[in-house]
Amino acid sequence: MKKHIFLRFAQKIQDHTGISVEIILKKSKKSEIVMARHMLFYLCKEHRGMSMKEIEGYMNDEGYKIGYGAISYGIDSMGKLLETDPDYVSLVKKLSSID
Repeated sequence: MKKHIFLRFAQKIQDHTGISVEIILKKSKKSEIVMARHMLFYLCKEHRGMSMKEIEGYMNDEGYKIGYGAISYGIDSMGKLLETDPDYVSLVKKLSSID
């Protein structure tokens, strides 16, 4: 139902970071990719009110099998980063609007 919003956030993250949507949605432990993925989870949950179940479903639809715990961890990690890093606060603010 909100998959277009999920994909739009992924596209905006790609536009800003240069990390392709395909890479964001693939399993990788490279820190910049993980950070981009966590930002996607955070934007979907905190700025569009998506449930973690919805996010999990959209990730699974895109071929990335991920569990609720990993999504929750990503959202929490991004939330903690935003408490201490004004650059990320600015970035999230910029990326949070969907046109």
